[in-house]
Amino acid sequence: SYSFCTLLHSSRANMIRLFTFMLCGAACTASMAEVQQACVMEMKGQSSMLVDKINAVSGSWGLTQAEAKQAAVVFNASFLFTATKAFEVFAEDDSTYVTTGDIGWMWLRDSCYELLPYLSALEGNPQQFPNTGLVIESAMHRMVSFINTDIYGSAFVDSASVGPTKHECPPSKNCPSCTCTQCAPTCGDYTFQRDFELDSVLHVLLFHYQYYSATNRTSHVQKPAFKTALGSIISLLQIEMYHNSKSPYVFDKPEGCKVKDGIGLVWSFARPSDDPTSGGYSIPDNIMLVVVIKKLVTLLQASGGFQSEIAQIETIAATVEAAIEKYGVMSNGEQKIYAYEADGYGKQTALDDANLPNLLWLPYLGYADHLQLYNNTRAFVLSNKDENYFKGSFATGLGSQHHSFGLRSHNPGPQCTGNCIWHLGLIMEGLTSPSRDVKRVKLHQILTTLAGQELLHEGFAPGDPTKYNRDWFGWADAMYCMMIIKDWIPYGHQ
Repeated sequence: SYSFCTLLHSSRANMIRLFTFMLCGAACTASMAEVQQACVMEMKGQSSMLVDKINAVSGSWGLTQAEAKQAAVVFNASFLFTATKAFEVFAEDDSTYVTTGDIGWMWLRDSCYELLPYLSALEGNPQQFPNTGLVIESAMHRMVSFINTDIYGSAFVDSASVGPTKHECPPSKNCPSCTCTQCAPTCGDYTFQRDFELDSVLHVLLFHYQYYSATNRTSHVQKPAFKTALGSIISLLQIEMYHNSKSPYVFDKPEGCKVKDGIGLVWSFARPSDDPTSGGYSIPDNIMLVVVIKKLVTLLQASGGFQSEIAQIETIAATVEAAIEKYGVMSNGEQKIYAYEADGYGKQTALDDANLPNLLWLPYLGYADHLQLYNNTRAFVLSNKDENYFKGSFATGLGSQHHSFGLRSHNPGPQCTGNCIWHLGLIMEGLTSPSRDVKRVKLHQILTTLAGQELLHEGFAPGDPTKYNRDWFGWADAMYCMMIIKDWIPYGHQ
């Protein structure tokens, strides 16, 4: 439970809560459902303030008047989406559970992104939104708790009575009805998706750093659950550097290829798109690992008491960074670029995918490109040479071979079945471009491919955006908000 006094500090605490508090006194506590409701009120006020800013400055963005108005409408809908459509209460411990919006389960990666706009509201003055801070801390607790139940899981259900997913988990004492006899190790009670994705745990660590960066708080890493999760993650990284000889992980789908053990990179079964890798070692994942560890060291040093863990992860980061230079660089026939995947034996994959982490986002991630290969890589990624770069009369941009079907219940219509551009790809192309003209084009393309909706989608047909996948895709909505907050509101004030 959470202090009711915190709720009362909110300027929008309603009279019902005040009356309840007067009846039961200071001992009265609030449930997470009540804290989430108070968070919604706080974020409605924040969204209103940001929309006013957008309306005040969007005339300088180079958009039509209708597009400028639409940008604000879409921002408001996207900003409030997670709080109003994706927040749930994990009943077993009254913590915050964050669905994707259209799928009722919690992905570690997606939930980190979905919370970013609210985290940005805490920057510099977290006391202004106390309930939002409580919700975010509660969600972080849920993330590390899930990691502690299954280090290889990437998505989790909301109740032990539902999970784990029977066909992805081996028969065990806690799941005698599980059917995957080829899978290992035993799943946790809440595992929904077991296609090990290295970036899932990395996103959780990155979000813990981002919370510290926004609030200057370190209490969230001093909790036993986080310390346990960190120890498990360190062991995971060390083991998956030697996947063939040390890893207990086996899945019911074939691995993309056999990798060479001990080359300094960390293995992952699946890409962030949830599809199996073709090379085994994801270069974007391993680059992300290096960046996240460097940020995490800053957080752990600020907290204190993590000397052993810092020494271990710094060794891992140095090893991985050296291996990226050796195995993660390739020639595309014209120039050197970062590979997307590698196996350690010489096989490398030249492509990129709209799902994050990818190669396009490296500047946004904060990667120090001391090899100076990003510009070459970007030129390749945003060209016809990349199998996931698509063009049409409405947009050009990065997409994915991954498609999510059957998620248009809120606005039934035709789906995109191939060569789909993702709104995530357009957003990241804009965020990482130094050109204001490119940023403007990408914003225009996003606004003109929403098919009359106020929310973003997963993939859409570049020649007919009415053909799209996913009505409610909280990850894309949140990243649109971050693009507006970081790239456009400040620009309008210059």
